[in-house]
Amino acid sequence: MCGIFLALAVGLTLTTLSLLREREARYAEAIQSEKNLQITSFLTEILGAAGVSKSLGRDATMMREILQEASEKIEDTEDIAPEVEWTLRNIIGETFLDVDEYSAASSQFSEAIELLRSMDEKSEEDFVKVLLNLASSEENRGNLKKAEPLVEEVLRRMQSNPDFDPNQIL
Repeated sequence: MCGIFLALAVGLTLTTLSLLREREARYAEAIQSEKNLQITSFLTEILGAAGVSKSLGRDATMMREILQEASEKIEDTEDIAPEVEWTLRNIIGETFLDVDEYSAASSQFSEAIELLRSMDEKSEEDFVKVLLNLASSEENRGNLKKAEPLVEEVLRRMQSNPDFDPNQIL
């Protein structure tokens, strides 16, 4: 009888500890996810200022250098999660677009698309946004033959997904 009670007590204790560890892990994951969203938002806002600076007639040479260094840093870093890397490349690409560096922007968007294609879980809106960014950079480079199929793919994806929200990409 005492052995059964002891076995039940040990089992209940181990189950409780396991549940507490799982809850703690989920909480830590949620905190990290929120941090990543804040960092991405911050970088998007800061780098987005490059386009504003250009439109105010300021020289964007330093911004181009910073973007090139950021791009090289991503290339040199081996342990960036694909979810983070595609986001960084998209932000850098958008900023390259803002400072009229269309070739560099296309390169970043192409890399982001390859990363997204390799991921099992991805947002359709995110994928379409990067496709549109690549199409825009190719159009600005004068590569309409490259831009056209990208826009067609965007339209196919939007039409085939009834839950697609165009406001997420515009």
